[in-house]
Amino acid sequence: MTTAPPQINRFTIEALLDTYASGLRDRRLMLVHGRYPDNAARVFTAKIGGEPRRVHVSDQASVLGIVDAWHRHRTDQTRDGEVLVVTTGVGDEQLGWDVRGHAVKRRTLTVENAEIVKQRFGAKELDPRMYRETWLLEALLDAEPHSGWQRVGSVLTRDAAVRALLVARLGLARTGADDAGDVAVDADTLLAWSRTPAGPTRFNELDAREREELKRWLGETAGAAVPVLMSLVEAGRGNDAMARGLLGSAMADPATGPDTVLAVGGLFGQARRADVLAFSDAVAGTLIRWIAEAKHNATARQRVFSVIDRADRLAAEAGLTDALRTSRFLLSSFTTQLRAVAMELERSPARAEATLADLRGHALATLHADRIAVAEMAVRVVRWLDTPQPRVESVASGVRAHLAEWGWVDRALNVLWSGDPVGDAVADHAYRAVHDTARARRDILDEQFAARLAAWSRTATAQNPGGCLVVENVLTEAAVPLFEGRQPPRAALGRHEQRRGGTDRRGGGTGRVDRGGTETARRAVRAEARRRLHAAFGDQDQPRLPPHGRGRHGRPVHRDRGLRRVLEAAPGHWPAIPQGVDRGTVRTPARRGVDHRPRLGRRGGRRPQHHRRGARPWTAGRTHPVADQRHHLPAHPPRRS
Repeated sequence: MTTAPPQINRFTIEALLDTYASGLRDRRLMLVHGRYPDNAARVFTAKIGGEPRRVHVSDQASVLGIVDAWHRHRTDQTRDGEVLVVTTGVGDEQLGWDVRGHAVKRRTLTVENAEIVKQRFGAKELDPRMYRETWLLEALLDAEPHSGWQRVGSVLTRDAAVRALLVARLGLARTGADDAGDVAVDADTLLAWSRTPAGPTRFNELDAREREELKRWLGETAGAAVPVLMSLVEAGRGNDAMARGLLGSAMADPATGPDTVLAVGGLFGQARRADVLAFSDAVAGTLIRWIAEAKHNATARQRVFSVIDRADRLAAEAGLTDALRTSRFLLSSFTTQLRAVAMELERSPARAEATLADLRGHALATLHADRIAVAEMAVRVVRWLDTPQPRVESVASGVRAHLAEWGWVDRALNVLWSGDPVGDAVADHAYRAVHDTARARRDILDEQFAARLAAWSRTATAQNPGGCLVVENVLTEAAVPLFEGRQPPRAALGRHEQRRGGTDRRGGGTGRVDRGGTETARRAVRAEARRRLHAAFGDQDQPRLPPHGRGRHGRPVHRDRGLRRVLEAAPGHWPAIPQGVDRGTVRTPARRGVDHRPRLGRRGGRRPQHHRRGARPWTAGRTHPVADQRHHLPAHPPRRS
């Protein structure tokens, strides 16, 4: 053999061992034409014919070295059954049969990269183009991951092989991604990769031929922007690639001067104008996505501003700040447009509003929402100042105008007094001028309103409120209309009562009733009855309900008796009877098995049985006739037992 031995690795040896597994059943030596790296593992375990066996690798450059390695392997009793692989550049004609006779195939095996690649990918055939590309076959053998290549179909195509190689070389595989095809090899992925600490370094460590071929393949599959990026990475500018892409947008303006074009071209080396514009568009698309993530992610926000700040510094160094004042991404252009809005505040509200619309279109507007909000308030205040001077004709008109717009003006003035959140001097000066003008106008309106209020307060009454709502009329003009639209309170069934579903002893109830809902309904009825009773009788003597005692026919009088008479005291004014109050009767909750005789409270220093606290089941109340006497009216809400 006269050719130089190729460099092989562990995966190549494992593939050879598996290929010649049948010959290793009765032999323990394999001679391989190649060179094994000094820093690679010398002893490892590999599967040979489906069985794990211990493998020792020795790299020898002479016949004596090969003989000595084989002799030591044979005489070492601890290596019984283990395989020795000797990598060498010595030809078969120099080795005697005493060594070759013990080796697999009785000769030195050559490494067929194509066959090894097929085996490592689990394919039966290769793309015919790959047989002519030695660099690709060698790179695939050298870059194989520790877990091996992902198995493909029966044919390994060139695109699949280059994609797998690129993902392995650049370290693009995501955590948990088992297939290189799961990784999107596009401009967005590579732009994020260019900002990693180790990514550009790994690419620059590759062979020049391999780098050139990978760049060519990326240009064919991922677009014209990627070769520009990889050229910047090769030049050691990978970390600034996105910042330079933002500056490349200056070349898109037809009015850009030749000096600006030369300055921008110097940032990209020998790249063509069309490729620079394509790269700039790719950077803009990626940055827009990052800005959307930065709204709710502090890490993404820091990543965005690191790119933008670097772009501003590069623009200042190259003298491109003025040429990029219309850029949608630079912070310097955002500040320039914000100052343009501030300057238009003193000239024309319409022009200020148009300039504000341009500012809202800036990509950084979402990340500087507080500054945009102050500018919007300033423009709105200027529009208000451009309207005719309002006058306060009455207290009522002044109150309505304050609710409609003057209250918001006061809020805007407080914001404008604080100025720009970042503290830009130009914007602060413009905001302060708008504040002073609007403050003077508000002082005039406040003075007019104070004069009207002083005159109105001397003559205003409930009967002559002057178009205002005074406190004496709140009940009739506000509370009653709201109450009439309300639904009557209803008793709610608790989970426990719904599950039991029992009835009272007389069958009058429909199940156990939650005490809280019924009590709420009773209180609402009493409160409405007392209010309407007062409205119906005025200051006359109002008949009252005896707190306890015996009523007509000797039947016990319940606390809720007489409510029906209250509701009928002024016909035409009362709403529908709430649920739980029947015509002629009042349904009230009562404890099971407890007599409804008058409750006399404490006797003898102890609470009666039916007054003791604690959880007791409640049932639907019994139906009691309502007394016919009109004087049975509730005087006060009952206590809760």
